[in-house]
Amino acid sequence: MRNGISRVGLTHHRQTSLADGSQKEKKMSIRDIENAKQLRKQGERLGREGLSQRINKLVLEFAEKYPDGNYREGIILAGRLHAIFLATDPGDYWREVAERGFYSELRELHSFQKEEEAEQPLARYALAKEKATMTREEKIDKAYAEFESINNAAYAEYKSIRETAYAEYVRICESCREND
Repeated sequence: MRNGISRVGLTHHRQTSLADGSQKEKKMSIRDIENAKQLRKQGERLGREGLSQRINKLVLEFAEKYPDGNYREGIILAGRLHAIFLATDPGDYWREVAERGFYSELRELHSFQKEEEAEQPLARYALAKEKATMTREEKIDKAYAEFESINNAAYAEYKSIRETAYAEYVRICESCREND
């Protein structure tokens, strides 16, 4: 092996840090090395601001296109964000920040629960408790209050539209009188 490059396996050996602080030797293929060089070249061209804009664009597009999430597209997004991470300068402060984010997620991922797993027991308990403690009259009063709230909101919207339309009608009438 010469300068970290093995001629036999066409691989590059480099030391990488693990979450526990230990070091591990990682093999990189020639293709990986070429990809990393190309990404760093694009990173230099775009700079921090350009990379930030690209991240924002990708994340916002994903959120807009898949508001309820999509596993496949989410993983593709993660890969694209990883490519942007690789485009940063290895000695750059922002790469260190991204690595802190990675290790933070590594520690916290085990405690994450899917929304339905976390919410279902609580929602069922709250609903059962509410139903058990409410009388028939209270249930009717609650339903009527919800109806009143919706009705009042709809009436306020109608009133606002009517007032806007009337103001426009008055403006047009006054404009016509001035032209006569």
